[in-house]
Amino acid sequence: VKAAFNERGFITRDFITLLKALKTDDVLTHGSQSDAKSKVVQNSKADIEVSTKISVIHHPDGAAEVSLELQAAEINTGSSLANASYLSGKFLTSDTVRLANRALAMIKDDFFYTLQDAFNKIVENGREMVIQVVLGENCEMDVYTEVGNNGNDLQMEMEDWLAANAYKGVYSINSSDKVLDISMQVPLYDQTTGNPYSPSRLRGTLVRFLRETLASTGHEPKTRANIGQKIVIAIE
Repeated sequence: VKAAFNERGFITRDFITLLKALKTDDVLTHGSQSDAKSKVVQNSKADIEVSTKISVIHHPDGAAEVSLELQAAEINTGSSLANASYLSGKFLTSDTVRLANRALAMIKDDFFYTLQDAFNKIVENGREMVIQVVLGENCEMDVYTEVGNNGNDLQMEMEDWLAANAYKGVYSINSSDKVLDISMQVPLYDQTTGNPYSPSRLRGTLVRFLRETLASTGHEPKTRANIGQKIVIAIE
């Protein structure tokens, strides 16, 4: 699969190599294998994760075939970008490795065209940033508490900030008493320099905004997570 991507000009990072670089034994000893996978993916600095699933299908007539499934998604949001399935064809054989190689050889350009098209749309429309603002257990206010001097509550202030900062004005916000779940678009490239836009830069802008907005309440925003395209801010 890696070779199929490289042949078409995609730059890849190999999972096994990255896992070894993160000291496999330490990673697997101090957490579950799913934790290890997440840590490897986060440290890969890649934009897209491509997972493969290979299954052997045994038929009643004694024939076997291999099914190969490819799924590509944004690493930090899990948004699906492309997926495809390929079959080796039915053969009277127990050599499943040979069948797997046959399925791999059937990977078509349509999967890569779909993936490239999805990436082009990210360039055009921006990428999704997931933000969660959580009010701590000891925080007496909620997201509907009035803040500042203009009569707005915290959610309304966040709405105004998102309208001004979301790429092309695209965002959504959902709320409960103590949580604001936010999705907003950010550009893939910095609009001034043309360099790749670092989503982590948004955290500083957001924290400064919340600190100014909450100044009259005595509460302080604290960063709890800033991983790729996800930011979690706690208000204590």
